[in-house]
Amino acid sequence: MRRKARIAFWLFAWALALPLVLYALSPVVFSWLLENELEKRGAARITVELGYPGWHSTRVHVLALQKDMLGRSLDLTITNADVEYQIPQLFSGTLKRIHISNASLEITTKPPISPSPAPADHSQRLLEVLASTAISVEAITRPFPTLPFEELRVDNMYISQTQAPSPFQQVVASGALENKDGTLAGKFTFQGRHAPPYELTLAGKRIGDLSLLLQSPMASPQPVISVTSALSQSESGIHVQGTVHTDIKELSAFLALFLPIGDLEKAAGRLTVDWRGSSPENVSSGSLVTEQSAAVRGKFRLELETPQLSSHLTDISLLISGSFRAGAGQVAWSLDGESGASASIDLEDISLPDEIRDLFPGKTHHVSINLPRAVSGQLSVTDHRPRVSVDGTIRARYGSPRTPLELMLSISNPSGELQGPGSGRAMFNLSGVLRGQRAKTLPVRSARWDLTGDMSLESDQLRLVLNPPSLLRAALVQVGATTVPHALVTVTKPLALVYQLHTGTWKAEPALLRIQAPQVQWDQQTFSIRETTLRLERLRGGPSTWNAEGELALVGLSTRVGDLTPPATNWALEFSANPSGILIDWSGRSADGVVSAKGRLKQDFSTQEGVLQIRVFPITFSSPSFVLSKLIQPWRYPFDIASGAVSARGNVSWKLTTGPSASAVTVKDAEATIALEHLSGHYKKIIFHDLNTTLRVAGGDRWGMPKPATITLRELKAGLDIQRIAMNFQIRPNPLSSSYLVTIRDFSSHLLGGRASSGTIALEVPLIRSALSVELQHIDLEEIFELEQQEGLRGTGLLDGILPLTITRAGIEVHKGKLEARPPGGRIHFQPSEQTAESLSQISPNMGLVLQALRNFRYRVLKIDLDYASDGRLTLQVRLEGRNPDLQKGRPIHFNLSIEENIPALIKTLRLVRGIEEQIQHMYQRR
Repeated sequence: MRRKARIAFWLFAWALALPLVLYALSPVVFSWLLENELEKRGAARITVELGYPGWHSTRVHVLALQKDMLGRSLDLTITNADVEYQIPQLFSGTLKRIHISNASLEITTKPPISPSPAPADHSQRLLEVLASTAISVEAITRPFPTLPFEELRVDNMYISQTQAPSPFQQVVASGALENKDGTLAGKFTFQGRHAPPYELTLAGKRIGDLSLLLQSPMASPQPVISVTSALSQSESGIHVQGTVHTDIKELSAFLALFLPIGDLEKAAGRLTVDWRGSSPENVSSGSLVTEQSAAVRGKFRLELETPQLSSHLTDISLLISGSFRAGAGQVAWSLDGESGASASIDLEDISLPDEIRDLFPGKTHHVSINLPRAVSGQLSVTDHRPRVSVDGTIRARYGSPRTPLELMLSISNPSGELQGPGSGRAMFNLSGVLRGQRAKTLPVRSARWDLTGDMSLESDQLRLVLNPPSLLRAALVQVGATTVPHALVTVTKPLALVYQLHTGTWKAEPALLRIQAPQVQWDQQTFSIRETTLRLERLRGGPSTWNAEGELALVGLSTRVGDLTPPATNWALEFSANPSGILIDWSGRSADGVVSAKGRLKQDFSTQEGVLQIRVFPITFSSPSFVLSKLIQPWRYPFDIASGAVSARGNVSWKLTTGPSASAVTVKDAEATIALEHLSGHYKKIIFHDLNTTLRVAGGDRWGMPKPATITLRELKAGLDIQRIAMNFQIRPNPLSSSYLVTIRDFSSHLLGGRASSGTIALEVPLIRSALSVELQHIDLEEIFELEQQEGLRGTGLLDGILPLTITRAGIEVHKGKLEARPPGGRIHFQPSEQTAESLSQISPNMGLVLQALRNFRYRVLKIDLDYASDGRLTLQVRLEGRNPDLQKGRPIHFNLSIEENIPALIKTLRLVRGIEEQIQHMYQRR
């Protein structure tokens, strides 16, 4: 019995002690449970100190935790918080009242510790954003979730940002939030250092029935942000409408209390959004955007001005106003024509290539965007294939008429599917003007362009097409020895450029460009071009290489050489080029087709060495249809070619050398071959027929003929006929001076029934004074007398002799030339008319005897000493020995005669010269 009493005693004691033990351990147990729950929710460094619970309240001495969110570390500490409750409410998880006396929240920006992940698929990301942000009908109509308290009151919560550059690095928040009968209502005050207080008031049962007002009565009577939303139901469904009004300047100041917004703190403006929507009541889920039977429409207007957004973007002004409609899987919108934006860009600290930087001098550059008229568009998200399209034009402008460079870019009707890497299309127009020479490496003095085309993006391929009549007009500066004062480039066949985004490679599809450069100046020569076309057959490249192939056609290329105008020519140049060099196969032809040539040019950019090959096809002259004087106008020269052919070929090699101020061309080697075939024509009063030769010249700095050339001439008419002229001719540079040495060997010709020849003739050019000898053989005296054309004078006999010639700048001289008749001599018959005989007899009393002797004079000796001056004066000393069988029984007679003649005057009096003039006129009689 006593044992049972003892057991009962201990049971009773434990029954009395257990609640006391549990009550004593309750702060530890409840703290442990709360720590576990917070740890499950991602908190770390948790500290919980709870007081002993009472019947209706308890105290939280300390609650501290750390949590990472949105790249920031949040450290929350609450001290001395009172919690009120009712015992029955605890079983439903609801508290009556939470009163926080002091709390602190420290926000620290965390530096990135790993590179950003690769961007996901654009369409998938867009769908995820729409799914997370679009408001569903269910969310609009569903009440706010029940909070675990009826009232929350905060006396002082200190919010600080340790790394924020804003002066408002600490904010004190206080206020209360009530949750009664399914309605949330609250009012909070935020006080920042050196800033007016802000009051946030909110009330509502659901998103569809909500009002939110943020204002700062001490700073401005206008609200910082005002949000209202109203929900109603009818037989037709659910209807919602709302507004948002924001003062951006005050909102920026409020956000600066919590976020390091930097230059946005200086922003000012307003944002207004009004919307109205409806949906069938039975729609319980799904976005109002993607739901087929739902629709939301509204208007918006955003005005924003800020002096600076970053170190490179200043003076920003933005105005966007318009309307929107969402539903049936589409978001349609429209921007009013007044919408636009402008800003100034500072390029001073931005790394740019010198070619680009020279185009944008100065520090600040103004850019604006506007709409010529209203722009509409829509975003379709049906079938998980987001697609955007725009109907209208967006225009961006840089510069003004007062700036050196002015640009205007217009994008029209862009559209595309946001699927995979993305795809889309748009039309564009890029126009602009460059005034004055800007870029040192860009050879442009001024330019104006207007480029119109289409651009598209498919997968990772960007395609840009320039459509006719896109054009570029430019005035170029001098490049080396070449200057193009004005040029106009017009796209006559679409030019398509394709760029691969992932490889950086690009190519141009075959295209045709028209280039109008009326004048091109090279050195001191001016060339005129009627029309130029550029056909691109191949143009492609990548980050480190490129190559091009095509054809350049020049029509009506002409120039003047002194006061002469050669015929206009047409040229075709087939080219291929890459970073290592360029190769051009060219051909040219005169407009009338008579003159044609072709060749090849090759330039190696690595060695700077180049080669040019030229071939001139035979130019055939045929009087009267085509003569030399018709080829080049005006023709003021005393010579002409009436028949025959001229052809040539040659090549030249060089090396380019670049100095500090200019580039130079050093000719390494050159050679040419000129062929003259059966040329006939005249020089002044001298007619020549059938001239043939092939001249080969070569050299670098100085030209010369490595081998002699054979020259033949069938006939030369110069007062007397000279036939079958032949010689070997060579010209070489004089190694001892800047002059040239001319060598003529094996000269021979036929004249006056005989032959003239010479050995080696050496001349120096520029000509000073050179001596040579011409040997005469078998000269027929009868032909000499025919040349004299003296009436009644005839003769026979053959003459031989030597004419020592001296060639000077003044002309040809003969000193101590000799002619002598071959044995046995010959006859002279001179029977003048009675009038001539009478006139001669009056000169001297002995002249009558001389005339009688010469009527039938048979000579055995005829010697002539000849001197000829450069002024044309001929002096002859004639010794004549023989007899007249009809006079004084044939007694021997000796004559010594001195004769002086002015040869130019004598030639002018000859009928033969008049015959030459008749032949020249006959040669060109139908010109």
